[in-house]
Amino acid sequence: MGVYFVFGTKAELIKAAGILREMGRRKIPYFLVHTGQHAHVEEECKTFGLPMPHYRITQRKENLKTVREMAFWLIKGFFSGMGKNIFRKGDLVLVHGDTESTLLTTIIAKLKRCKLAHIEGGLRSWDIINPFPEEAIRRFTDTFSDYIFVPNDWAASNLRKTKKKGEVINTYLNPSYDSLKYTLSKKTHIEIPKGKYVVVLFHRKENLYMKDSLYKGIKIIREIVNRHKTLFVLSKNSKHVLKKTGFYDELARNKNVTFKDYYDFKDFVHVVNGAEFVATDGGSLQEETYLLNKPILLLRKKTERIEGLGETACLTNFDFKKAMRFLDNYKSFKRKGKVGDRKPSEIICDKIEEIIK
Repeated sequence: MGVYFVFGTKAELIKAAGILREMGRRKIPYFLVHTGQHAHVEEECKTFGLPMPHYRITQRKENLKTVREMAFWLIKGFFSGMGKNIFRKGDLVLVHGDTESTLLTTIIAKLKRCKLAHIEGGLRSWDIINPFPEEAIRRFTDTFSDYIFVPNDWAASNLRKTKKKGEVINTYLNPSYDSLKYTLSKKTHIEIPKGKYVVVLFHRKENLYMKDSLYKGIKIIREIVNRHKTLFVLSKNSKHVLKKTGFYDELARNKNVTFKDYYDFKDFVHVVNGAEFVATDGGSLQEETYLLNKPILLLRKKTERIEGLGETACLTNFDFKKAMRFLDNYKSFKRKGKVGDRKPSEIICDKIEEIIK
């Protein structure tokens, strides 16, 4: 039985890096497969001491930018994945999270009659369009998985409610915890801003392309940058949309704002760790800031995670008054207890060894 970890985005590889490192330590043979959703992942492989991908389903020079590009890539990836002799009947295929690559791999793996293991399964917002398409992808992948690794009891209970057939394995923490610890143990060579600063990210499709969420998010961000020195991490899509609204030019005139196009994960973790708080519409940072005991303002309507809620995290639902209460009292948003000493990557690798015996 061959073991394959299939990923498409840098975030997938980063969050599963602890598992792959543990597999390497135990000398569990595996193949790393890149779908090509993100163009370049070599730096992330080097950061965590991982091999370069053994197989590539597709290859791109740039990341996918539009819905149309994504649709054509999914079609190309399906035929390429089915045609290539990458994995066969009975092999164990590991997927992570809720990306389009997770969806693509799930379809290919099940058509090839492989055993499918879903890492970070069971997460739910219970709203099919918030976040979209992630909520739909998670539900689909959990439905067809033979093994579902969940990060906590809540995620396990979600699967019991929906009566999923796969075996549920509780890792008690998200395996991204192992990646985060490893990264924090390494020095960063970038200059961390001096003095107090905050980090802002605003990039989700359902926020950028739905006017109600977009303008409510802009209103909150405007208040943040007027109060705080701000590192605004800006994707190309975000920049394009914010320019159309005129908000980008407003931000560019604000002396509190510094734009950043991209951080390597190893550097970004240190930047976040040094910040007063983070404001974002992303999902992974909710977990990471909880582990770092860092306040976070969630610029979204729903979240599929429970980490930090009522402690480090404030879910705004784009309620301006709620966001202002956070800004006035962000220092009070602290974790109530210790994270614990569970080692999720070891739990997952124990199960992998059991499966492949």
